[in-house]
Amino acid sequence: MSNPRGLFKYFSLGVERGKVLGLLFCAFVCTLLGLSHGALEIDLLAVILGSSPDVQSVVFNEIRSPRVFLAGFVGASLALSGATLQGLFRNLLQTLASSVSRLVRH
Repeated sequence: MSNPRGLFKYFSLGVERGKVLGLLFCAFVCTLLGLSHGALEIDLLAVILGSSPDVQSVVFNEIRSPRVFLAGFVGASLALSGATLQGLFRNLLQTLASSVSRLVRH
């Protein structure tokens, strides 16, 4: 392949890599904040190393981590279905909105 981007030429999104990396970093930070902050503050490093109190371990393992990862999965599923529907209907909402705005202006 003469293209240095490799597989990215097949999945060209028209988005710079820096923006994608920035969004991934923001998602990672939000995941960490969702896992650590709440009614009970949890020290993530202590939970990972196994030196946290039992209450923090139970709250982390039984409540917070399933909730945060399920929220991420649901959000990704909604984003994928929205992108699929926009591609399937060729962005019908934008087409209708621009048609209506042209009718209103004249």
